[in-house]
Amino acid sequence: MSRNKKKLSIMDAAKAFIRAEKAKKKQEDKLSKQIAIKLKPADYNAIETKAKGAGVSITEYARECVIRGRVVNNTPAEMLLEIEERKLFLLSKLSNNLNQLARYCHINKKINREVYLLLLEIQDSAFHMSSRFDDSKVCFVLDESTVVGQQAEEDK
Repeated sequence: MSRNKKKLSIMDAAKAFIRAEKAKKKQEDKLSKQIAIKLKPADYNAIETKAKGAGVSITEYARECVIRGRVVNNTPAEMLLEIEERKLFLLSKLSNNLNQLARYCHINKKINREVYLLLLEIQDSAFHMSSRFDDSKVCFVLDESTVVGQQAEEDK
């Protein structure tokens, strides 16, 4: 019988040890620190809606955002949209100017130095602007022999 009692006490000791380890682990995992923030009602409602959509409490949602989240850009999305729309507008105007110059070149078959320099300037601007939209580049090739004007006169 004492052997049976010993067996029980060893089992009880093992269980007590496991309970103590679990309690110690729980104490380490316990959320004991706090951060307080103030929000506008609209911001609070937005966070609340996102938390409900994720199926977690506001606290859990905020904790995950703070710990695992990243601030990508602090510029408001509307401002970025306006900037990109403006760039597209300017690129459209640039291509219109390029088309007018191309039409001029096709009609006259020769271009003067001033037009050639304008075309190069437009090309540089198009390179710069198109790199923001995708990796493709706008490019055209001008044959130096078609350039007339100041440079051609200097060669004579």
